[in-house]
Amino acid sequence: MVLRLVISMKHNLYSMFAANPTSGGGLGFSPRNIDTSLVLWLLLLVLLLGRTVGNALFATSLNLFVANIAPSAATLGVFNGIQQLCTTFIRIIGLVLSGTLWGWSIKHSLVYPFNSHLAWVVCGLVTATAWRLPLRLPDSVNIYLPGKNQRNRR
Repeated sequence: MVLRLVISMKHNLYSMFAANPTSGGGLGFSPRNIDTSLVLWLLLLVLLLGRTVGNALFATSLNLFVANIAPSAATLGVFNGIQQLCTTFIRIIGLVLSGTLWGWSIKHSLVYPFNSHLAWVVCGLVTATAWRLPLRLPDSVNIYLPGKNQRNRR
């Protein structure tokens, strides 16, 4: 879920970052120049590639975890519904958090990291957290217990 939060935040921040003037910590592109800038399109391609790979890895691993923790086939639908609800909620939080952080940071003239870089620093911290959290999961969540395979679930 933390990875989904980062992807949502970066997606929202990129457009504000591109159009914001350089004095405000952005790239300083005018609306007319955004369409024709090769640098901006290359950055967008890198961002979208990371987002696509991240979404694919996130969705696959989350679906496996949900299938692994569902006690029976009858409750798997409930668990999948809760998973979708949580994922959508995290995406909303990412958009609101990144927009709020960006707006607050360019409005106030504070020192680094509370200046225009604040939203990106928070994204980096959340990314580091997303990388560390799975390392703390016990091995038991990744192994089917005896008698808990798909055929034996009822």
